[in-house]
Amino acid sequence: MSLNEARSEPLFSSQPQPMAFQNYARPVAIVAFWAIFLLTLLNQGATDIESRIVVTAAIYLLLVPAILLFGPPKAGAGKVLVAACFLLGALIVQIVLQSSPTPAIARPNPAWSTAAMFTQIAPVATISLTPADDWLGLMSAALPFGAFMTGLVIFDTDERAARTLRWFAIAGGWLALFSIVQFALFPDALGFIQKRFYLGSLTGLFVNRNTAATFFGLILLTLAMLLQKSLVAPDWGMVKALVANRLTVPADQKKLIRKAAFIGVLAGFSFIALMLTGSRAGIASSLAALIFLILLTVFNSAPRTGRNSASSRRRQRGSRRRAALMIAVAIALFALFANRVALRMETRLEDDMRFCYMPGIGRAITDNWPLGSGLSSFAQIYAPYHAARCGVDAVVTHAHNVYAEGLLTLGAAFPFYLAFFLLVQLTIFIRGARKRRNYRYASHLGLAALLLVLLHSTLDFSLQIPGFAMAYAVFLAPVVTLCLNPPGTEREGRKRQKQSSAETAMVPPRHSGGTRETMLRLP
Repeated sequence: MSLNEARSEPLFSSQPQPMAFQNYARPVAIVAFWAIFLLTLLNQGATDIESRIVVTAAIYLLLVPAILLFGPPKAGAGKVLVAACFLLGALIVQIVLQSSPTPAIARPNPAWSTAAMFTQIAPVATISLTPADDWLGLMSAALPFGAFMTGLVIFDTDERAARTLRWFAIAGGWLALFSIVQFALFPDALGFIQKRFYLGSLTGLFVNRNTAATFFGLILLTLAMLLQKSLVAPDWGMVKALVANRLTVPADQKKLIRKAAFIGVLAGFSFIALMLTGSRAGIASSLAALIFLILLTVFNSAPRTGRNSASSRRRQRGSRRRAALMIAVAIALFALFANRVALRMETRLEDDMRFCYMPGIGRAITDNWPLGSGLSSFAQIYAPYHAARCGVDAVVTHAHNVYAEGLLTLGAAFPFYLAFFLLVQLTIFIRGARKRRNYRYASHLGLAALLLVLLHSTLDFSLQIPGFAMAYAVFLAPVVTLCLNPPGTEREGRKRQKQSSAETAMVPPRHSGGTRETMLRLP
């Protein structure tokens, strides 16, 4: 081996070309992901057909190249991706069966035989009463699945997932401020269009105040968790001692305090926006979920390691006092802003239309059991069961109860979908609460958000609005990543990154022919 050959060989290999391309492609994918989410919100939650088709197609056009470029998520998140595909695939199969003429497999809806009496050409009889609309309904159902799977692929590390949660919460806080200002100055405006419904309530970028309440409740939960983490970050004992002795507080402590104050202000905006919606079920569900989150944070927090056990006990007592203070503040704010809600709560249950609908919905479920009536058929199938005392001046398009509408439209398959959805999430969050330490807050946040959605779904249909369903999926993806990533993964990643940087720094620079070269000893 000659000296020149030894000089020409690189001591360390450079970064592979595919990895460098991924580093450039991931920021582009992240920007596209947030742009699709923003487009969904700006179109009143993608409630119209055109925007629903556009955003659903866009999210899947982003998902496919993201998987090809970055690969499927590692560890348990990859299994969750498979589970989401399985659930979506099962729903697609059911929609195909309900909307296709299959007399040999199942009996078609009896309404088709009645319709044949009034038409010259007998219609194609299917299980679903609205087979064409069911495919549009499938677009609404597929949107949150696509957003969730794309989030799992793009935000695949602890740092990316934690950063995504912060962005989600902070953006939601700014949206709450925008909604408050718009409601105060332009109460008849809905984003950039004229508002036609719920003129006396804040609805944000949504048409329905109940959907807005669930959305701002989710934002409030995320900001409350960030606030708790921000409050324990500064060394309050040192700050208190320095202020008492009129000494300068270090810049890093000032930065942490300003960050906590910023998150607290955004949380206040979200709370005010939630209360201004006037949604009784949304506000009650959000407060129940918030208190549940605080209790989880207090009684399931990771034990602090250290030599000074007395200091650890003092920190635990301090966190409990802060939790009690946060609960007291939440209750006080609720009592302060709940006047409009209290007036609506005086309405008797029998005068609330959503309870008036339930007997008719129950009869419709019985008559269409167990095959269901079709994913998007609620308005048509419920109409004959509607009682005149429930009002005749409007068309009832949703059951105001996700579970009842699911049983009516999807039949006996719906309880299996619901059980699968709940068991997978509970397994993920419990695993995160047991295995994760620094990111245990993600499991607490996931459990509280799940409680919020489950409670509010008993009295409203926020999950059936594509915009909120996508918001919940965007929230859920980083939470699942933080719960399922193996402990220590991020530390190992940072260690490898530091080693790679050190190796790169050790590579000797290449010199031209006229430069002085160092002699190399060969064995």
